[in-house]
Amino acid sequence: MDYTTNTTTMRSMTSPPSTVPEQVGSRLLSLQERETIADLKRLGWSLRAIGRKLGRSASTIKREIDTRSTDGVYLPHGAHRDAATKRMRPKPAKLAQSGRLRDYVSDRLREQWSPEQISGVLSRDFADDESMQVSTETIYQAIYVQARGG
Repeated sequence: MDYTTNTTTMRSMTSPPSTVPEQVGSRLLSLQERETIADLKRLGWSLRAIGRKLGRSASTIKREIDTRSTDGVYLPHGAHRDAATKRMRPKPAKLAQSGRLRDYVSDRLREQWSPEQISGVLSRDFADDESMQVSTETIYQAIYVQARGG
């Protein structure tokens, strides 16, 4: 689909069907809603008007357009594919991989630090290093998985 010229081109009748579901989650925008956003945005509708039409808040529409636009153009099929890909589960556990973060957390747990203390110190001491950030909940999950033999 070329949204700049409003044309659709069929490349192959034998191509496999898309593996991206039309509805990614019950709370999340569906492909049909994303297509409506693109159509109404192209027609010049306001964010509030689009939100009213879809029964969504204007901030949801704005966030969707801002997050998933490419070079200022909102492409609903690409946006939907991107949303579905980022939503895929299960994601690998952050502390399951050996490395600096896991070593740091393990050392602090051996010193009887709480997950809250560890998370707080990490966010303060490594504020610019995303790879050294971990939530309290993630630390607790790692502790309980290890206790179950994982």
